[in-house]
Amino acid sequence: MKGIFAAAAAVITAAAAASNLKLTAENFRVISGSLPEQADGLKILHLSDLHKKKFGKNYHRLLNKIPDEKYDAVCFTGDLISRSERQFSQKIDFMKRLSRFGPTFFIAGNHELDAGKYGEMLMKELQNAGITVLRNSRSEITKNGVKLDIFGYEGEKRFFVNENGSHLKLPKITLSDLQRSLPAKTDRFTVLLAHSPFGFDAYSQWGADLSLCGHVHGGAVRIPFTNVGVLSPERKFFPKYSSGLYEKNGKAMVVSTGIGKLRLFTCSSITVVTVRSKNPGGV
Repeated sequence: MKGIFAAAAAVITAAAAASNLKLTAENFRVISGSLPEQADGLKILHLSDLHKKKFGKNYHRLLNKIPDEKYDAVCFTGDLISRSERQFSQKIDFMKRLSRFGPTFFIAGNHELDAGKYGEMLMKELQNAGITVLRNSRSEITKNGVKLDIFGYEGEKRFFVNENGSHLKLPKITLSDLQRSLPAKTDRFTVLLAHSPFGFDAYSQWGADLSLCGHVHGGAVRIPFTNVGVLSPERKFFPKYSSGLYEKNGKAMVVSTGIGKLRLFTCSSITVVTVRSKNPGGV
């Protein structure tokens, strides 16, 4: 019996080491009837949840893993730092190097919100470095001369943790929350950056054609040979959204497994999202 337990422990240890060292590039294809034909093939590079992980000196292994293409947008959906970090020079340099792939957008995650004044300092430094920081605000993406909207929703801390530090009975993100926080939705194709994927119902109701999220780290532990994540950061088992592509009422959401944090049977990943029009001209 001791031999069996020892063998199982060895297998899990090896799997954990592999999960935390491996870095993958995932590709998702989204078909949208809302995307203008002229903007067919919109390509977005999506990263999330770096935390304290480095992947080599100056993040070289991470940057070298990114498919070397020109992207219409590069989106980082929060938790560039962990809440305890106080020095950001390497992270700012990383984001500058990331921006060579295309116009780069950033939203805060719960760790930036928890970091208080240090989170504010980080976002100011990112803005000074030429990164577009979306704080319940809107910007634009241009594809083949067509202007598309990109919004960033900065979820409040109450959606991630209670004031007493517990995670019991956390409120859900609602349509009213989005309407109160974000500028008015236009009739353009809209990309919404939001750290938490658990507001997908509200995001789709609000009118986000494509939502990009992170936060869940692939469920931290994934059941082998499935896409089932075991645990969310809110200490909830089998979260509804943990990684991959989800669709609802003609709207799509892509959830990154993220890059940092300890994990088992789910790898750190870089995500490339290509959006196609249902009726692309000449395609």
